[in-house]
Amino acid sequence: MEHRNYPMQFDRTDTGEINQARETSAAKVTKLIAIDSNDDEKFDQYFVLKYRKSITDNFKVVPTKKGFAVKVDGQVMQYFAKDGIYFVNNKDQDFFTIEEFREIG
Repeated sequence: MEHRNYPMQFDRTDTGEINQARETSAAKVTKLIAIDSNDDEKFDQYFVLKYRKSITDNFKVVPTKKGFAVKVDGQVMQYFAKDGIYFVNNKDQDFFTIEEFREIG
């Protein structure tokens, strides 16, 4: 599931003007990722992954030997299925915001 919020901002050169031009800004993207690691009817873990979308956003989920990785414009979040944990590289920590929980409700 995905939600996008497109914040609106005005062009700084139009400050104080009645008719101000809008500037384009990056959307705030929120994705819900549900994990089922034991192939039953219930999901075992959920992540809410948030990031700022670029114009040429390239979102991919790719399998790895130990789980999967989420890649967005060269930034990476890895999930280790056996351990049930995620990892974000130090250089990518300002890009992703992650909330983790076990149940919805």
